[in-house]
Order: sequence, then C-alpha cells, then structure tokens
Amino acid sequence: MIRWKQTPLQPPVDNIDIMWTKTEKNTLGQRLRYSFVGGPATVKMGLESFLDRTQVDEIMAVSHVYEHAARLRSYEILSSL
Repeated sequence: MIRWKQTPLQPPVDNIDIMWTKTEKNTLGQRLRYSFVGGPATVKMGLESFLDRTQVDEIMAVSHVYEHAARLRSYEILSSL
C-alpha cells in the first residue's frame, strides 16, 4: 500500500517576486497555461475553449486555495458550470 504524506498548503505571501527564482517563475507560467481564474462566466468560457481545442473527454480540477471554505466554494462553483 502506498501512503502519501500530505504537505499543508502554505499561506499566501504579499510579494512572490522576491521569493522565487526565474526558473521557478517560468515553470509555473508553463503549468498555469491551462488555468482558468475568475468568476463563473469567465471560467466556463475558458473551459469551453479548452475543450474545443483539445477534445478531451475528462477534466481533473485542482484548487490550491489556502482557506478551506473558499476551496470548497470554488469546487461548488465549478460543479455548477
């Protein structure tokens, strides 16, 4: 049996630019290429565009939101789209 150690999500910082390297910034930029951030209408439009371009039949969502209640709310909103 594989057991995963869950690392707690760190709290937000005021200025990430003083903390990360250029390589980390570029890597994150690539990973966020298919991120959809905003209100329900904006996220729905982004998801629809992504689906049209890729023709995938399944999407896995991850929400790295520090506050638990806000993270749950983000999934509620996503499920309503």
